[in-house]
Amino acid sequence: MDVNTVKRGEIYYADLSPVVGSEQGGVRPVL
Repeated sequence: MDVNTVKRGEIYYADLSPVVGSEQGGVRPVL
């Protein structure tokens, strides 16, 4: 099984929905 490990300093994309209030939603880069 291929398991990805999160490494320091790498950028990943996360789906930040559902949006509550004035938060930015959608797919955003995260550290």
